[in-house]
Amino acid sequence: NRPGRQSYGGNSGGGSSWDRGSQLPPQQREQQHGGRGGRGGRGGRGHHQQHHEPDFNFKPLVGDPNRWKPSADTSDLTVSVKKVNGILNKMTKEKFNRLADQMCDIPILNNDILTMIIHRVFEKAIDEPNFGDMYADLCLRLSKSVTIDSFLHIIEVISSNDKGVLKYRWSSNVSCNDAEIVGPLSSSAECITTASKGSSEGHARIERGDRNMVLERVCIVDGIFIKIMKEEAADGADDGSFFCVFFEIDDAEQCGQKISETTFDREADCKKDAKKWNSFKRSLLNKCEDEFNKKDIYEDYKKEMKEYDAKKSKM
Repeated sequence: NRPGRQSYGGNSGGGSSWDRGSQLPPQQREQQHGGRGGRGGRGGRGHHQQHHEPDFNFKPLVGDPNRWKPSADTSDLTVSVKKVNGILNKMTKEKFNRLADQMCDIPILNNDILTMIIHRVFEKAIDEPNFGDMYADLCLRLSKSVTIDSFLHIIEVISSNDKGVLKYRWSSNVSCNDAEIVGPLSSSAECITTASKGSSEGHARIERGDRNMVLERVCIVDGIFIKIMKEEAADGADDGSFFCVFFEIDDAEQCGQKISETTFDREADCKKDAKKWNSFKRSLLNKCEDEFNKKDIYEDYKKEMKEYDAKKSKM
């Protein structure tokens, strides 16, 4: 069984089957492991790495309904949707090479953008069957140019109960464009200490504004997802300040963060699973299955015609 998929195109939410010709509804698939119901094992008996974290005494987490829950960042997706729509609206066989190159140049910053591009090209091929071969060639070019390693992140999972033994999960949409961040802080260790308290108390949340943040580290410590970043100055200087975003792992879906459900003992197994469920081929197959499972667009019309013919035969 494969998990559901998310919608793309700037709006989020679930949906159901739809009739072709009406407005495209949200898709219902999240990438495997990024949402619910992952497959895959614990990764075998690989060699355990020892990881030495600062000696923190983490208090048991107590759910607070007023705790900070960072909102999902969709700015990169929104920009990409506009670019893709603009290119596809101009696409002709005469302009194909130039526009295909432009499409391949769109940065694939996360799995959401990759899936959106595949969905848009697929829908164009269906709506314009006379140009099906052209859109097939476009998919081929995209499949050769996309590098999923650019957006896959392996997350270190640390538990105070495991005596420093690392485990691993993965994410396909780690962003540094959060609207609000916590900081500045003096070190990566202070970021973890702040997050372990379960709130940003003592360190006010601030607007990221036009700060250009660079990902330093992402980890899960005793059930808290922690993303640690540093500000990149325009001149390349480093002022040594750290910033972070954190939330309880149970809030990941609400915060728009895709994280594999399976936890792996070996980093290699985690990477293999991440590539399997985020590949271009996998996203295209998921879209094909969605199309296959859609409701017959003429179902209501056929029902009405059958009733009409039955009444007509009795006259």
